[in-house]
Amino acid sequence: MLKVLSSVLVLLMTSGHYLGLEINLPELENGGVHWALLVAGSNTWSNYRHQADICHAYQVLHKNGIPDERIVVMMYDDIANNRMNPEPGKVINKPNGVNVYEGVPKDYTGDDVTPSVFLNVLQGKKEALNGHGSGKVIARRMNSQVKLRQDLIMEVKSRKSIPQAFCPAF
Repeated sequence: MLKVLSSVLVLLMTSGHYLGLEINLPELENGGVHWALLVAGSNTWSNYRHQADICHAYQVLHKNGIPDERIVVMMYDDIANNRMNPEPGKVINKPNGVNVYEGVPKDYTGDDVTPSVFLNVLQGKKEALNGHGSGKVIARRMNSQVKLRQDLIMEVKSRKSIPQAFCPAF
């Protein structure tokens, strides 16, 4: 069996509702750590929910112990201060919900939300990201394994909280 030193949870469009969600991330062998790459690839006010749900996913993961230095966020970031937003500077993901935008690291926004940036972040190619966003990448170790966490996806989805669509693991 492969020894897992780090795990990357990759979430593309999400559909979440419950900020209080508790998730059970398994302990990793040999001091491994969990990473998350949260991606909302759509923009404009009409796609509000995609970015709102990425913000919600960040809040859930952060609340469950994944530190900001191991959460990479890619989103256009064009809804919080959109002229159509009735509460400028805030993003909610359900009616009368809390502000899920607060504290979200915005590593790659606007024109930096591209497939090539996504792949470079996922593959840890920091040098390829010069001039793009924060430069934060998934810092994998030599024996790291990047995988799609289907068990977590199903656990969270069954509670009507995080993912609907995902990318393939590399």
